[in-house]
Amino acid sequence: MSKELHTFEALTFAFSPGRFRTIASLEQVAGYLEQEWPTQPGPSCLRARKACKDAMADNLSNDEARAEFIAALGEIGISLDQRAEG
Repeated sequence: MSKELHTFEALTFAFSPGRFRTIASLEQVAGYLEQEWPTQPGPSCLRARKACKDAMADNLSNDEARAEFIAALGEIGISLDQRAEG
């Protein structure tokens, strides 16, 4: 039995020069924040982690958690790939 993902509009960002990552679910966000975050977690990263957990528990919308993740990326200087954002 497969578990339903908590999806949102996909976002793509460059995690290193010329290397892009696309994320489209809270589960992917949680994995990235916990296992691949490239720096010490700052305030925005911690808020994004909490927002992700809250949204997976249906206490926050997926889009609100997505916005917190985007803010966390911005805090460490990572911007979205505008070509992919459309």
